[in-house]
Amino acid sequence: MGKDAARRYLAKGREFAEVADRALSDQHYNGAGLAAVHAGISLGDAVLGSVAGLRSTEKDHGAILALLEQHVAAFTATRRRQLASLLRLKNTVEYDQHPLNAAEATAAVENARRLAAWAVEVCAPVSRS
Repeated sequence: MGKDAARRYLAKGREFAEVADRALSDQHYNGAGLAAVHAGISLGDAVLGSVAGLRSTEKDHGAILALLEQHVAAFTATRRRQLASLLRLKNTVEYDQHPLNAAEATAAVENARRLAAWAVEVCAPVSRS
């Protein structure tokens, strides 16, 4: 993946995080959770693409966790927990009959916000003097 594609994934991830935040404010908890999940997926792709020029093509979105651990030094245990939490939520929010409650949606949106801030930092071009 090239830098341009990584920037596009970053933009998508940030947009999904913003949509998740608005949905949470409107008490649309399932929409907030789903947008937060998609934010995490896009932000993970952005970081992996920006740092290593890679993108996971696995059907299991969880495969990106190992790739980030292998190729991105800034992928700390905290970031791993945040992204893994969002990925675990994917099937629940998309396919399960269980609707998300306020606490679940709030946690997902907060993880998306934190990942978005981190991804912006990691993907920022290094300025040269």
